Amino acid sequence: MTLPKPYYQDDRAGMTIYHGDCREIIPQLNQRFDLVLTDPPYGVGKDDWDSKSCEWIVGLGRKVASLMLITTGIANMFRYPSPDWVACYCRPNGEKRAAGGGINCWEPVLIYGKNPFALDCRMFKPTASIRVDGHATPKPLSPWAWLIAEATAPTNLILDPVYGQWHDVACG
Repeated sequence: MTLPKPYYQDDRAGMTIYHGDCREIIPQLNQRFDLVLTDPPYGVGKDDWDSKSCEWIVGLGRKVASLMLITTGIANMFRYPSPDWVACYCRPNGEKRAAGGGINCWEPVLIYGKNPFALDCRMFKPTASIRVDGHATPKPLSPWAWLIAEATAPTNLILDPVYGQWHDVACG
């Protein structure tokens, strides 16, 4: 199988996006990454995806990077293989109703590899919860910027093997 043409490429920003099955594309890249950072969609009503993606995403990430961070949502974090550590980010006042009842105000970050955080929990301003087309569980941009800043250097290569979208919407 030949590597598909990039869906998007910006050489100045050092960004390339491929559209396809990451299980097929990533091995063809023959590349090591400094960080795998991903937010797999969950709770999308596709039991096959929700139950089986946990294993192969971690397996794939461990093959191509020594550090992997996955945001899983609280209800799904125990479906994944045991991480080396768990960090979290918090938003005061919560922004969504948790599956177990109540309002949750924290999100787990599973860490596979050496924990890069001096402090493994950080509080962020609340953001409005919105749905973004193409991703059932979009994450605020500010926690992702924190994860990247703590786990990488400016010249590091980062891989997100699963389509993700992030948002920052200020609460009025």
